[in-house]
Amino acid sequence: MAAPSDPDHALSLLAERYTETQGKRIWVADENSSDTDAASLRFDDGTLIVTNRIDIYHAHTPQHPLVELSDFRFERAPAGQIDAVFYRVSKEKPVAHHVINSSNQLLKLGGSLFLAGYKGDGTRTYVDKAKQLFGGAADWKKAKHGAYCGQLTKSSETAGEQLETQDYTRLRPITEPGDVRFLSKPGIFGWNKIDEGSALLIEGLPAFIGSLARAPASLLDLGCGFGYLAVMAGKLLEVPITATDNNIAATAACERNMEINGIEGAVLLDDCGTGIDSRFDALLCNPPFHRGFSNEGELTQRFTEACRRLLAPGGAALFVVNQFIPLEAVARTAGFDGVDVLSNNRSFKLIRLESGG
Repeated sequence: MAAPSDPDHALSLLAERYTETQGKRIWVADENSSDTDAASLRFDDGTLIVTNRIDIYHAHTPQHPLVELSDFRFERAPAGQIDAVFYRVSKEKPVAHHVINSSNQLLKLGGSLFLAGYKGDGTRTYVDKAKQLFGGAADWKKAKHGAYCGQLTKSSETAGEQLETQDYTRLRPITEPGDVRFLSKPGIFGWNKIDEGSALLIEGLPAFIGSLARAPASLLDLGCGFGYLAVMAGKLLEVPITATDNNIAATAACERNMEINGIEGAVLLDDCGTGIDSRFDALLCNPPFHRGFSNEGELTQRFTEACRRLLAPGGAALFVVNQFIPLEAVARTAGFDGVDVLSNNRSFKLIRLESGG
């Protein structure tokens, strides 16, 4: 697998295959395609780009007329009329299966799905499982560094058995702590459980709030996922909660969970707080430490710097991170006046960051 700072050779291989085709095409982009990747790719005006991330959407929209921001619903694509679909496989299996099933419905007879990834991403397994769905044939191209691209061509109007998606599109109940209810779905990070780090943060939240010089009048959940931190903080504090995430499925679930649990506030689809002008007395964050299949230290820096900008003077943030994330050093470099490790259970660290007055 390529190192985080290296180019994604699977994505480059997929781009090469794009240049070999023509007609009505769809390019699918999720967390494996960063905004930097998006800016480097060039598509003809007739290609539809479908993404579930607001950063990728913004990266494409200045120069491209056809971009759909959705939970891979393909609402702007006519069924049975597409010549080619291009997809750098996702980290999560139900997402990949959903896109593969949808591609078969969208493609015309003779149209192709191009699936790219590395050996460890399960790319060959996805292609082998989808052969029957598409009619039984697949071709392969391999690039350096272990990147693969499989081509599945639709050879029959009678579809084979679809791949299992765990009912991808539907929000469904998950674990309910106490009297709090949560709905979630595949495609959201940690969608089917309460994250251990987030649970640790909520356990330490009362002490964190008690340590503040004054009771917070506003609170931000930065990178909210399906809304566990936002809801649990809203149950504890009588203040409006603002929650944000760059994934459209996550913000939809968070908004629904705040609604059913009676939490006042707002949910914003935004990339690491870049479009938020307000500043907050308190901020909670369980930041992602990977993009797609790769770990990225850059994400820790981005979330820490966003926190510094979004905190009001005298405000404080409570972060939970994996043991190996050097958040303390990153936070000091970002200019925080106070950086304190409140707890460390050898799996996660709970860290308080304080902004100067």
